[in-house]
Amino acid sequence: MATAEELAEFYIDSARYGDLDDVVAALKEGVPVDAVDGAGRTALHMASANGHLECVLRILSAGAVRLGAPAAGSLSGQSHRQAPG
Repeated sequence: MATAEELAEFYIDSARYGDLDDVVAALKEGVPVDAVDGAGRTALHMASANGHLECVLRILSAGAVRLGAPAAGSLSGQSHRQAPG
């Protein structure tokens, strides 16, 4: 039997690659909709970042409420500063 961490990774990877059937299966197994991976990313983040609209809609309909923290070093995680001028 898979651990809770393994199921969460499966769920997030399924969302990353747009595998709707596996996203649904993971949610039915009780994976928290806002589970995070080691980098703080959620399934919603991964599905949306990779353009998987059906997964995004299913994850939102399951109650996801946030995108989660961006991965370290990602552009979305950097502060936005105005250029000197």
